[in-house]
Amino acid sequence: MLANTEGVFNLSRTDIIKWVFTLGICAVLAFLPTSEVLTFQLKWFFVVTLFCIFLMAFSLLPVIVPAIMMPLGYWMFGIAKPPVIYGAWGNQITWVVLGGLLFAIMMGNSGLSKRVAYKCMLWARGNLILVMLFMLVAGLVITPFVPAAVARCAIFGSILIGLCQALDYKPNSPKAVFLFTAGYLVSVNPGHMYLTGSNTNLILTGFLGNFGVEVDFQRFLFGNFVPCVLWLVTAVLIAAFINRDKSGKKDDRKAIQEHIEKEYKALGKITGPEKRMAILMVFVMVMLLTTKYHPLNAGMIFCLAVTIGFLPGVNLIVQDDLKKVNFTMVFLVAACVAIGNVATELGAGDLIMGYLMPYAPHNIVLLIGFLWLVCFCGNLVMTPVAILSSLTVPILTLAENLSYSPEAIAYMFNFCTSAIILPYEIAASLVLFGYGMMDTKQFMKNFGIQSLWVLLCIIIFFVPWLKIIGLL
Repeated sequence: MLANTEGVFNLSRTDIIKWVFTLGICAVLAFLPTSEVLTFQLKWFFVVTLFCIFLMAFSLLPVIVPAIMMPLGYWMFGIAKPPVIYGAWGNQITWVVLGGLLFAIMMGNSGLSKRVAYKCMLWARGNLILVMLFMLVAGLVITPFVPAAVARCAIFGSILIGLCQALDYKPNSPKAVFLFTAGYLVSVNPGHMYLTGSNTNLILTGFLGNFGVEVDFQRFLFGNFVPCVLWLVTAVLIAAFINRDKSGKKDDRKAIQEHIEKEYKALGKITGPEKRMAILMVFVMVMLLTTKYHPLNAGMIFCLAVTIGFLPGVNLIVQDDLKKVNFTMVFLVAACVAIGNVATELGAGDLIMGYLMPYAPHNIVLLIGFLWLVCFCGNLVMTPVAILSSLTVPILTLAENLSYSPEAIAYMFNFCTSAIILPYEIAASLVLFGYGMMDTKQFMKNFGIQSLWVLLCIIIFFVPWLKIIGLL
């Protein structure tokens, strides 16, 4: 019967199990009796939210479908008013995502991203560890303007695969594994320190607004930059130690430097589009760092920059480039923000915390361990976006009830979502894994250790820093 079902509905056995599980859980919730605590609106909020999250987590439908269905479901069932549900379209969050995606296309068109990366690598003088640390510098420069981690991975991955091929680094060799482990760290994880570095940051700060905490670019940078830099530098060094070459082969610094110099020279002299892109990047960064002194928020700034890119004489982006935009991410972020807005309106976080508070760890170290475990296990079945969308409001409510700053807990919770052990957990890790330079065993070994280091870094770096700046 399952074979026939697969033929008719184009479903595999695994997909059938996922559909049955999703519909079964939602049906159980739908038939729960309402009460003074579990109101009609709250019950159907949980039904709609879980149904759409399961659709995304299990990849049962294209992501844009549940992203549109979720806020529409809230509206259809009268769970909340449209201004609450679609509030994301009236603040900076959605527009930062859209503007950031277009800005990333402009950077790709100009070729400036690759030039910055190679220029930084030249300073390493062929030392492989320094090469990756200087690539981190490039990552720090590029990340606030390219919020899509997948795009950053594509830029850095193409550079690293060229380096491996030129130096004949074989798949699963220590140096190849080090390069691609560190490549992930320096291209993806700088996103945790900039408000515009990741869509998850925008979702998180949107939820903080519901708790009376307004976070702009400068405030987010101040709260995250120092511990994140310490984490990333030490993480690269740990990757180098784990994958140190014990074969006794001769030092290949000269060959590394020669390859980098060759690739940099192949880029030629800096072009007009690169110069215009560099000027526009400086303009955007200055505007982001001075939001207290002008009326433009981050969303407006990015959209303004993209508009400038279209102007005659600038020509950094053209109409055909709009076809490259991943509009799914725009709707997904708006839907995720809707979860938080509606949950706050209905008091869903208070309801969940009412049941969890007796068991919640009051000690900050135990609480961090709890957050890390939630994210580490959650990443196995959900994306970081889904984890933050569904759990941030309860977690921040818990923080308030324990007399901790919601902002501090939010930053650490966001940081915990970088704890992964398998390549499928985050799309960006799949990009670098797809180059075939490390197998699953090597990936699990390296990122398992890196995930444990994430937990320790929160305790060693984040907690003291948040105490110094007065958030803990």
